[in-house]
Amino acid sequence: MDGLNTVVAALALLLAGTGCDPTSRKLSGVDCKPRKLTKMQSCAGEDHGFQECSFFFRATGTPEKSWCEALGAPELVSESSLRRCDWTSPAAWQRVACATYNIHGAARCFACSESATEAAKTYVYAYDASCSHGVEQVTCNVGAAQAGVKLGPVSF
Repeated sequence: MDGLNTVVAALALLLAGTGCDPTSRKLSGVDCKPRKLTKMQSCAGEDHGFQECSFFFRATGTPEKSWCEALGAPELVSESSLRRCDWTSPAAWQRVACATYNIHGAARCFACSESATEAAKTYVYAYDASCSHGVEQVTCNVGAAQAGVKLGPVSF
């Protein structure tokens, strides 16, 4: 067992010396699993979790048209007022200010949250008026607005 401890300690020193964070990686392509986009065109994000949930990503693509058309919450709410996600009921999703998440232009944005032990997730969907272009931003234990800043602006 002492040999294993020596190897682990040496590896930790090596990684610390290179400035590499072994628990952090960029997300792209197949790393992203959007729920309400039927065809994903792009995806970017970061995963900082090793044993705990700590990630964010933003995927763009073609929305599930019937879902997009069914969303219609008229009043804007803040992130702290979000309801629990219900993947079968568009009525459970609440309208949010797109600019909060660094999404600009003529988009309509909707959000919900899922809280579980060590895994507080926020889902934000943005759609154009024709439901032909969509953005899905998912965060886990990372502020959704903070992730929007890190991911950069997106416009419709």
